[in-house]
Amino acid sequence: MKRQEAIEFAREAHAGQVRDHSGDPYVVHPLRVADRVASIPGASEAMVVAAVLHDVVEDSDVSLAEIAERFGADVARIVDGLSSKEDKSLRRVERKAAEVARLAAEPAAVQSVKLADRIDNLRDFPVDVKKVRRFLVKAYLPESAVLLDSLVDADAGVRAELGEVIAAVREAVEAEG
Repeated sequence: MKRQEAIEFAREAHAGQVRDHSGDPYVVHPLRVADRVASIPGASEAMVVAAVLHDVVEDSDVSLAEIAERFGADVARIVDGLSSKEDKSLRRVERKAAEVARLAAEPAAVQSVKLADRIDNLRDFPVDVKKVRRFLVKAYLPESAVLLDSLVDADAGVRAELGEVIAAVREAVEAEG
């Protein structure tokens, strides 16, 4: 029941937003992440609902307090753990290193949702676009590998899947030249 309420809430919060590369309505991304999280053995309802809501605080005017009030403290705690807190004035490499260090200290639920999010993001990149390939090779694939190595408390199946997706995207990028 909470999941359906979260889906409607996310649809409203992400209304008018689109995914950068595909042009799809943004809400399709958190819904795919939530589906992946729901397939984790023993995943709690809070994990699935947080996956639906994972970008709402960062990408809209919804507050963490509103998430807690509507969906409970457990959901808010996971969403908070997934929300970027790093100083945006830092260079990307420094900001991402700080993010990984913070995430590595988060509980397994946060780490698992984060890796499910990364899997979906990697699958969404159009590797046939040269600019995207450059970004993947220079930043996103190495950052993804560091996340995989660092978030050791995440669900083993999600970790294995991320490893496979990293390898597949790397292979696709190399094939494109």
